[in-house]
Amino acid sequence: MDTISRSLVIALNTLCLAGLPLAAHADGREEIRPLDVLESEFYRNTASVDRTLSAGALLWEIPGWMLETDFPYQKKPYDRELPFADAVSTVRLLGGWIEPDLPGDRRNDENDLAGRDENGDIFYRWDLLKARLDPYVSRGYELTLVMDNIPYCFPENPSQGTYGQAARPA
Repeated sequence: MDTISRSLVIALNTLCLAGLPLAAHADGREEIRPLDVLESEFYRNTASVDRTLSAGALLWEIPGWMLETDFPYQKKPYDRELPFADAVSTVRLLGGWIEPDLPGDRRNDENDLAGRDENGDIFYRWDLLKARLDPYVSRGYELTLVMDNIPYCFPENPSQGTYGQAARPA
């Protein structure tokens, strides 16, 4: 067995053993118990982050070969879907996205759900919200709305952090 194969076998064995719960007995003995069936569906969730929200960019057309394997994929009744997911976390739904080519202190961003007009009055772009959520809602996905970054129009002094607009609202 070559070095890479051996390392892979060791890594897989370690992962398998690390996931096995131990049962402790009164006399100090421990035994490995099986995990049982995972009843929770927490692992059937995925995230759609900023730009991938726009047009359901993460939705795939499932290729036919995935339906013909030894463990065939359980396709949903839609033209496109998020593989292996039943729920979607919509990250940075409100906007406040990072745009490296634009200044971090801008006041009105076309990707934000809110903006300010020439008079400083707030206006909303509800069409963006519909476009970001409809691809998932229309295909039956449960949504978790993550409202982490806020639009650039709300802080007194907007600033761009690692993931986009990072200043608090005024």
